[in-house]
Amino acid sequence: TTLPPSPDAYYQEAGRAGRDGLPADALLLYTPSDRGLQEWLIDQDMPDVNALRRLFGIVMQSGGVLNLGEVARSFGGETTLRVGLQVLAQAGMIEVGERAGTEQAVTPAVERFEHQHIGALERALASQRSRRMAQLEEMVAYAESVECRRAALLGYFGDPAAKPGGTPECCDICARPDARAAGEVARLQRARKLLQPKPLTKMRRPVHDALVEHGSVPAAARALAIL
Repeated sequence: TTLPPSPDAYYQEAGRAGRDGLPADALLLYTPSDRGLQEWLIDQDMPDVNALRRLFGIVMQSGGVLNLGEVARSFGGETTLRVGLQVLAQAGMIEVGERAGTEQAVTPAVERFEHQHIGALERALASQRSRRMAQLEEMVAYAESVECRRAALLGYFGDPAAKPGGTPECCDICARPDARAAGEVARLQRARKLLQPKPLTKMRRPVHDALVEHGSVPAAARALAIL
């Protein structure tokens, strides 16, 4: 699998390999640029205030039960819908009850959507994004770790059995005693490469000059659009 957005998602994906009861290996393919893609996906899944206003209207008309499949098709997908319901609940606008299959029990906690709710929704959105970014940080730390993978993953979930396996069958780190040192060297080399100034190409020079002259990305973007 490629880099998932959280250890929780990776645990589920890796667990599918052994569902038939036979020996299996889970292979995580990772490169540092994967983080940028996941950050973009997180932002794409976050509904804005107008979408939340529309979702609250759907809840008001639902009669207390949402068909998640039907609503998701018109609301940007299942993840965006799930985040939207969590944000509305965190802002105190709805109460989310039990889920049975594709049906989700929901109850409005306020009579109508008012302007005073926008601040609470924005704070809830920021909290949800911060939580998902923290989960991504945990996943990146796991991928770049030079410690036992099994111990790291079990430790994330608070499993008391979170101890290094120490055998070749455990993980790539335990299989190669030199992997820890090799991982540290690779990390330092990557850090040095990132810190090295890159030469400005013909395409990047106007962007650089606009940023220096105007002092901010929005101002530079406007200047470049005019040019």
